Amino acid sequence: MALRIDSPEAAIAAAPFLIGFPPEDSVVLLLLDEQDTLQVSMRVDLPAGGDLAWLQSILRGIPDPVPLSVVILAYADEFPADFAQAAAMWVMHALLPVMEIIDLVLIADGRYASSVRGEADIDEGLPLASLADHAVVAACVAAGLSYVSSRDDLVTSLEIIDDDVTAAVRKCLRRGLDGDYQVRRDVLEERALALLTGRADLDPDDVACVARACRDVHVRDPLLALLLDQCEEDSAVLAAARTRLVYCLTHTPGRHAGSLAATLALLSWADGDGAAALVAVDRSLQADPANTLAPLVAHALENGLPPQTWSRLTEDIPLEVLRGRGRRSA
Repeated sequence: MALRIDSPEAAIAAAPFLIGFPPEDSVVLLLLDEQDTLQVSMRVDLPAGGDLAWLQSILRGIPDPVPLSVVILAYADEFPADFAQAAAMWVMHALLPVMEIIDLVLIADGRYASSVRGEADIDEGLPLASLADHAVVAACVAAGLSYVSSRDDLVTSLEIIDDDVTAAVRKCLRRGLDGDYQVRRDVLEERALALLTGRADLDPDDVACVARACRDVHVRDPLLALLLDQCEEDSAVLAAARTRLVYCLTHTPGRHAGSLAATLALLSWADGDGAAALVAVDRSLQADPANTLAPLVAHALENGLPPQTWSRLTEDIPLEVLRGRGRRSA
């Protein structure tokens, strides 16, 4: 999505859409190219104090090549405004040698203050309510972006829905699959990819197919590789696949839900949505504490690894190796 961030107002108005919920007590970085077009958005909770590991986690998350410029947003809710501003300035001074600082904006008490405009105190700032109709909001909506009112709502959006669809999915998952083991894997991979990139409504059998595909590492990994490859050509594919995975997750009981949530976590990370990825990690481990993909995603996010990391790690691995049929040579 080519989103222009050409003012502090545009940055603040876009942030909830980019993060998935309105940021609170956090620092948000909007990393831009030479046309002020957004490359990557990052959010991290404010530290309890002068925490070097906190600063290092931010610096490790800066993509390579380094973007040309950045807008830094400091949100203060429970934390004092001056502390949030000081934390953001700490980040700013660390980034100054490698990129241009477009602005450092403090958001607190229903107002925002731009450093570039010389608004050193939040009382000198402007009301947040004035940004409700900013043009960048329409651009985000047109791109299919949305957000929930809080992180708690994000958690709730991944909880299971106990309805007739879920009951039918449960029955589908109890049924065995016919045919040769490897043939079944091929069918699962092909069909799950079509379902995640399609537009038709998902029925219980479709949901069970995606759940089984995410449960089997030799189906899930080539599926992810093929899906992310399509997303490089059309970023809308990734957003649509995430939406369909959420539907599958909220209608799948038991440990299969853990596999679906872990896959959703990885795709959310690949989409630059760290907040949604961490919520999906928690949902995965709640459904299946033995899941191994979810902790990998959590570790990557905690260490600031960029969204394209998974694609870079797997792009040189042949699909037949990911499918468990071959061995990668040194």
